[in-house]
Amino acid sequence: MRMLHCHTSEVNTHKYIFVMLYRIWFLFFVPLFLLQSVHAENHLISQVPPSLVFEVLALNRDLSTSGSPKYRSPSALALSPDKRFLYVAEQTAKRISVVDTRLKRAYRKILLPNEVTGLAIAPDGKLYATCFSDLWPEGMVCEIDTTTGKVVRRLRGGFGARSPVVSPDGKLLYICNQFGDEVQSIDLSDGSAVMRLRKFSQPFSASITPDGSVLVVADCLPLGDATDNANVAAKIHLVNTQKKCIDTAISLPMGSHSVFDVTVSPDGAFAFVTHLVGMFPLQASEIEDGWVHTNNIAIIDIHNKKLLNDFPLDDPRLGAANPWEVSCSSDGALLCVALAGTSELMILDTKKMLQIAHEKHSVITFEKGIRFNGCSHDLHALLPVKERIAIAGRGPRIVAFAGRQLYTAGYFGDSTGGDFIEVFDCADRKNGTKPVGKISLGQPIPLTSARKGNQALHDASLCHQKWQSCASCHPEGRADGLNWILGKDPANTLKNAKSLLNSWWTPPTQWSGKRENAGVSVRLGFENSFFVEINYPISSDIDTFIMHMRPVRSPYLFKGKLTNAAEIGKNVYFKNSSCDCIKCHNGPLYTDKRLHPSSIPLQWDILSEWDTPQLIETWREAPYGHLGTFERIEDIMRYDGHSQSIRNGLTEDEFRNLVEYVLSL
Repeated sequence: MRMLHCHTSEVNTHKYIFVMLYRIWFLFFVPLFLLQSVHAENHLISQVPPSLVFEVLALNRDLSTSGSPKYRSPSALALSPDKRFLYVAEQTAKRISVVDTRLKRAYRKILLPNEVTGLAIAPDGKLYATCFSDLWPEGMVCEIDTTTGKVVRRLRGGFGARSPVVSPDGKLLYICNQFGDEVQSIDLSDGSAVMRLRKFSQPFSASITPDGSVLVVADCLPLGDATDNANVAAKIHLVNTQKKCIDTAISLPMGSHSVFDVTVSPDGAFAFVTHLVGMFPLQASEIEDGWVHTNNIAIIDIHNKKLLNDFPLDDPRLGAANPWEVSCSSDGALLCVALAGTSELMILDTKKMLQIAHEKHSVITFEKGIRFNGCSHDLHALLPVKERIAIAGRGPRIVAFAGRQLYTAGYFGDSTGGDFIEVFDCADRKNGTKPVGKISLGQPIPLTSARKGNQALHDASLCHQKWQSCASCHPEGRADGLNWILGKDPANTLKNAKSLLNSWWTPPTQWSGKRENAGVSVRLGFENSFFVEINYPISSDIDTFIMHMRPVRSPYLFKGKLTNAAEIGKNVYFKNSSCDCIKCHNGPLYTDKRLHPSSIPLQWDILSEWDTPQLIETWREAPYGHLGTFERIEDIMRYDGHSQSIRNGLTEDEFRNLVEYVLSL
């Protein structure tokens, strides 16, 4: 026994030494390798901010540092079948908090391998969590045994996996793959793929009818030519789960975008969809009365496969900016919408709202020269049926009913003294909804400037009458797919919204190159988009956030590397004399930061030269061109006035490989 003990002790010592050496190697050599990879891929050696070193050393942000704290960012809620336990997705902390609703305390943390983007509970009580992050966008689904809090199985998801939905019989799991523009289903008995559907535009949310026959999928953004005013709108898709196909695609009102949630009524008759309506045909010369944006909820008639009506959640003199999640009470009597931009909840009487929707669904009105069907710009329609409730947490994106109790949490809760679940009682409708308590998720974490800037980007309280935030035109810091007439100058014309990614490093800003740099654009945004005086401290925080924005790795890559076709395309881009892309799209971010003639003749173009856009994340920035004229990147690359590559002798194979490379950046 003594010899066995000595031998075991020696083995344990060797194992300990091996583990420590491995950790040292992983902590120091892997980050150096990653830094070299980032520098080589993006050519940013001279422009990478010092904070990147800390982020890499934080190992996919799993280790908290002073430069990169681990914020919780509550982003999804799920209730156990008996309503005893509430599961809270802490997105950027990569974990789930388990809350006992009776004892009113969080008693367990479930750690996950990546950021948590959605939760779903199966009829048998198993919990499913979708995971992905900007750094590692290849999605996965973690199956969790809620009795032990252990991940018992990992299932493969697509790029940007989010919004898991379990079929009512518990046999299938549906997932939206936002960056793959697809929806898939998985057989939960063996983990095999059952269905993959494309023809979506960044599908962000899904919900299923109680009988499991229809999956309602919401596209986040519109897809198509941005100059086609009559048809520029995000779509809602009704998927026939038996036939495994899209049955109907229903357009939301013109200018609809930023569709962040959809939920189906308990009787399966209607779907309720939160979204924004951009009044892009109007010059953004004022903000009141929903002149630039209204913040809406659409009602989809599932049985008749049509848009029944659409309502602004805004009041006539007070916006309800950035509606996010919508939840329906189990009896269908109440709806609740989380207003992320104004840090509020909105309670709606479902029966009365449906009555108004039916009565006014055929009404046609003209306001400001724009035609509106139904109530999509009637700021008075829902006044008798809604209640606004301020919450303590900042930027709520989640809400869930448990009977007549409501649960919510601020995505940026740390700015108000720590993250917590807020509980409201909706039982007494005559006296209004009342707060009944808070459940702490943990101690507050000091806010970095980048975190403050991220919060400010989504904060509509910075805007006059709270109509919009920066994120209203730049969802996730990117573009909304619409053309806008910005500023008060009558000579301004329609121009496609631009992503904020890398804007700090690619001056000047705006398509016209009118602003010297991103800092100037941020500060003038207070005056020109929020219609308030410039807030310089908050502007500095937004600057920091923009500096820290990182591109999402392209879904066109294979295991993080260029495909063979993209490698060939890279050689075409840099070495083929017939390819002229590099003349303007050169340097670290594929832009020379200069103005050039677009050679795309359009009658409303006053200027003849436009800023050369950078090409990182081209794969997600449709439509293309300063007017969003081109739905696909190959269309503008093939356009003879824009590029001479085809006419100069590129073969079709070379051109296809070139497109593959550009979409891989």
